Amino acid sequence: MEKLLAGDFQHTIYVSFPRESPGASEDDPFGGPENLMNLLTKEEIKDGVEIRFETKIVRRIEEIPASDWESAYPQVLEGYRFFKALDDSNLQQFSLYYILVYQEGRPAGAACCFLMDYSLDTTVQRPLRTFAIFLKKYFPSIFNFKVLMCGSPTGPGRLGIIGEPIGTFGAIYKALEDIAEKEKVAIIAFKEFDTSYREALTSLTQKGFHRFDGFPNTKQEVHYENFDSYLKSLSYATRYDLKRKFRKVDGQVPIDLEITGRLGSALEESYDLYRQMLLKHETIFEVLSKEFFVRISEEMPGETKFFLWRIHGKLVAFAFCLTSKDYLLDCHIGLDYSVAYQYHLYFVRFRDIMDWSLKNGIHTYEMGNTNYDPKKRLGFRLIPQDIYAKHRNRYINPLLKIFCHFLEPKHSDPFLKELSKPKDQPKKSLSWGVFFMIILSSAVNGVAQVLMKKGLPVGVDIFSVGGLGHFLSRSASLELVWVGIILYASNFFLWVLVLSRIDLVVAIVLASTSYLILPILSIAFLHEKVSLVRWAGIALIMLGVYFVSQSSEEIKK
Repeated sequence: MEKLLAGDFQHTIYVSFPRESPGASEDDPFGGPENLMNLLTKEEIKDGVEIRFETKIVRRIEEIPASDWESAYPQVLEGYRFFKALDDSNLQQFSLYYILVYQEGRPAGAACCFLMDYSLDTTVQRPLRTFAIFLKKYFPSIFNFKVLMCGSPTGPGRLGIIGEPIGTFGAIYKALEDIAEKEKVAIIAFKEFDTSYREALTSLTQKGFHRFDGFPNTKQEVHYENFDSYLKSLSYATRYDLKRKFRKVDGQVPIDLEITGRLGSALEESYDLYRQMLLKHETIFEVLSKEFFVRISEEMPGETKFFLWRIHGKLVAFAFCLTSKDYLLDCHIGLDYSVAYQYHLYFVRFRDIMDWSLKNGIHTYEMGNTNYDPKKRLGFRLIPQDIYAKHRNRYINPLLKIFCHFLEPKHSDPFLKELSKPKDQPKKSLSWGVFFMIILSSAVNGVAQVLMKKGLPVGVDIFSVGGLGHFLSRSASLELVWVGIILYASNFFLWVLVLSRIDLVVAIVLASTSYLILPILSIAFLHEKVSLVRWAGIALIMLGVYFVSQSSEEIKK
């Protein structure tokens, strides 16, 4: 990858704003964000106001004065010193850039961005991932693009804008375009910005960007006396499940907890657990190096906390957190999966970190993305995040929009898929009324078949020319056959009514009750014999119907 020097990008731009813009108001003198790019490209506006923006782009954050960056960038844990630790960590996936915008010589805006070779199937899960792997056997680079992302490689995206907002953001965007041009980047993206940035980033859609859902972040407000009072805030089912897990673990094996600011001799073991976690999950965006866990302790000694859990002296769980006053950021986790499920280590680590938070004045607990189902049950809020992406080739860009739709996490995460359903969409449920309709449909179907069987002439082959003619000549007198056909037709409407109430898979399986109804009708009206082997088969089918009815998520209890 070609190295870029800071001097390549040091430049000054002058932005002239009209005193009055179309659509301007007292609250928004520039006429809304949709005018952003138009205003920025005008070379001269008579009787306007000229503002000078100077943009500086560097490859290492230490080339920017800390005071300048911290005055412009949001006051968050993942700030100047965090980025400095990333710079010194020998990361192989990313090449970091830092943009600082000065307005009339004073810091006005700041943004982090990074360059990476990104495979579009990274966040795709089965079955699309299986298909993608198959294609990559024959076309290894089919999904690979050089991407420039504005945001953090390890967390939510953030922009610092304290100067004139339209001009400052325009200068940041111009810097991104400059980097993309220099590095021959295919895709520019804004990675995982929460909805508070949505209004500010609206102008991107005017430049060909496509907005789609990213992975939500998770947070929880912590205002409890102790862990027991926290448990009382959860649902009965979750509270009971957690207590059962903790009783089993606490009575089975002693788990020792150590909290430290440096890993020291535990670095190798901790990193091994972190790698196990990476291998366990299909959707992993960033991979931190071993050096990072050393450098973060040196750059942020007061904020770094490592939680280490041991069983009989062996490290079985690890958590890396950052803390500041009343805020805890649960960044990364590592588990020994040979015992993780046996001792419920995921929930043990959460209990101990939550307990520590309550004792140390933490009011907000942020836990990052993935594993949404347990986090939701533990009381975490899901914070929606947006991704904006654009292919720089205008002919390929429309195709990117289609592909981005399949990258949305709701297509790969069952919990997010269920959560994304409209609130007012009635949930299909199997009530007693629907169950009765299925039984009635099966009974009508059985009666129709018995009537047709009883009414058909014996030994007539209707698929032969003579047999078909004989059948048609006698069709007017075959009353039972016609009654059976009418019942079949009426059953069609009953079945449509059933399908409008529940899912097809559930309906089809429950309709298998006809395998019980038909033999009973055959014995009663056709005097047929059913052997014990056939009854055993019917019993197995009924057992399957029972299991489906009990395990289906569609049951209304």
